[in-house]
Amino acid sequence: MRSLNMKKRWMLPLIISSVISVSLLATFFDLGISIFPSRDVESQITSFFGEEKAQRVPSPPPPPPPPSPPPPPPPAPRFAYFISGSNGELGQLWRTLKSLYHPWNYYIVHLDLKSSVEERLELASRVAKEPVFAKVGNVHVITKANLVTYRGPTMVSNTLHAASILLKKYKHWDWFINLSASDYPLLTQDDLLYVFSQLKRDYNFIEHTSRLRWKEAERAMPLIIDPGLYQSTKSDIFWVAPRRTLPTAFKLFTGSAWTILSRAFVGYCIWGWDNLPRNLLMYYSNFVSSPEGYFHTVICNAPEFTSTVLNHDLHYISWDVPPK
Repeated sequence: MRSLNMKKRWMLPLIISSVISVSLLATFFDLGISIFPSRDVESQITSFFGEEKAQRVPSPPPPPPPPSPPPPPPPAPRFAYFISGSNGELGQLWRTLKSLYHPWNYYIVHLDLKSSVEERLELASRVAKEPVFAKVGNVHVITKANLVTYRGPTMVSNTLHAASILLKKYKHWDWFINLSASDYPLLTQDDLLYVFSQLKRDYNFIEHTSRLRWKEAERAMPLIIDPGLYQSTKSDIFWVAPRRTLPTAFKLFTGSAWTILSRAFVGYCIWGWDNLPRNLLMYYSNFVSSPEGYFHTVICNAPEFTSTVLNHDLHYISWDVPPK
């Protein structure tokens, strides 16, 4: 009986200590789980610090921007041609028109009053029947012919007439070029358009000089009358007395009758907002060979246009030597 009691006495502490040990082990494992994180937690921590480290590394500089594209080429200019002829020159005028034709340009053609009615009607018929001309619509025939006197002011008025038609009928052209039926191009229109596309649109090509020399006595001082101003039949100019002195209100210039004029200057000659073109037109109505001086004197006495003049007419003339 005593031994049984003794056994009970030492068994009870053993059981209690075992329970306490098991509890301590369980607590230890729980603490171990919380102290030593799982792989997911480790990966989160690693990624966090990795991101923080990556953020601290300076990023490389951005690549340089691509070069800007070259500027577009300037638009091609447009020429406005005036081709004038006289009696028996229908074939030459038609040849010149066909050789100069380009759909991009504009054309005014004229046979003066000395040419026959049949020639003028034939010219109008050819233009109307030409398929390209009819489709594009950039060729105009002056059907009401003007009387033009060689070396007289009617040559200037005829040119101004054509220029006024071009200003009214066609809005988008850059240069006005006057030609005769005997002219022929030395360059293709494509080449000419390309060259002029590089130029300022306000340039004027006028061969000119203020050194009149013999022209003072033979051109500027005599007074002439052009019968084409008041007659319906053609006759030559004639001289009248007395002679006149050189002008003091403006300076005279002379040069080639063939010019390439900007649209701005042509508009100035037609509208003449400061009256200089009109005054000079009246002065040159009694001037010998006024086509060789009118535009030259206007532009060289107009301050807004003097800086636009280039002293060349871009015209090559093959003279007869000796003259025929």
